[in-house]
Amino acid sequence: AYGIISTTDKTGADLQATDQYIPGNGLKYSDNVGGFSGFGNNDNEFNIFSYSGKVLPESWAGGLNYVNKFHQDQQSVNGSYRYNKFSSKGFGSTLSQYILPDTIFFKRESSKTLSSTQKHSLNGTYEWQVDTSTSIKIKANGYKGNGNSINSFTGASQNEKGNPVNKSVRTTTVNGDNQSLQSSLLIS
Repeated sequence: AYGIISTTDKTGADLQATDQYIPGNGLKYSDNVGGFSGFGNNDNEFNIFSYSGKVLPESWAGGLNYVNKFHQDQQSVNGSYRYNKFSSKGFGSTLSQYILPDTIFFKRESSKTLSSTQKHSLNGTYEWQVDTSTSIKIKANGYKGNGNSINSFTGASQNEKGNPVNKSVRTTTVNGDNQSLQSSLLIS
């Protein structure tokens, strides 16, 4: 069993180490971009994210792994469950002054972004070495994921006397779900 929870941007060492212990974790820290990229084993669009230090991320990862060999190591079972979640919140505002040949105006802008992706995944493998020349391998894996984001932006301009010049409000919302189930049987 393992678990990782982070609410800071200084989790590189701990999350880098997970790749040694959690097969297919795929979470990488990059000094080039000053943040994290990747999530899970990149088998769907909810596994891909990037964090570049502009907002503080919240990330959760946890799971269980099981491995067992039996019947003089002729048969083995390997299975795992993983849960991953990544969310971020960002806020920002600017105040600008524009000096034109015939007028001066001020522009206030503010933005807010909230995003979250999460995924549950299962995988398992059963192998049986029947004899020296025959083996059977059964593999199955699947996941269910979802993601959503909300971005809002407001802007307003005023002339030098404080009279409104223009105003804008924009909100975008994106929601998505994804799932997959795969299995294979190999007899050799």
